[in-house]
Amino acid sequence: MTEQEIHERDKRYLIQCLTRDLILWLMQDYGFSMQEAMDKLYNSHTYSLIENEKTGMYYQSAVYASTYLEDELNLTSPKTTISSC
Repeated sequence: MTEQEIHERDKRYLIQCLTRDLILWLMQDYGFSMQEAMDKLYNSHTYSLIENEKTGMYYQSAVYASTYLEDELNLTSPKTTISSC
């Protein structure tokens, strides 16, 4: 496996973990169904930032990324915290 392949694999894993954490957070704290949470995340500008390697958002914490998503979706701050990988 080349260094570039390892980097891509690791990046994809970090994106998957962050995506999972944000979807669970939307479901648990805002009561969205899994489909609603996925739709909200995958159709958000925040998700495009997560996928864009140049932003570095993919290696940030779910708490950090959730602040962007919360602002974008005009959500009221939840009372619980986000767990992560």
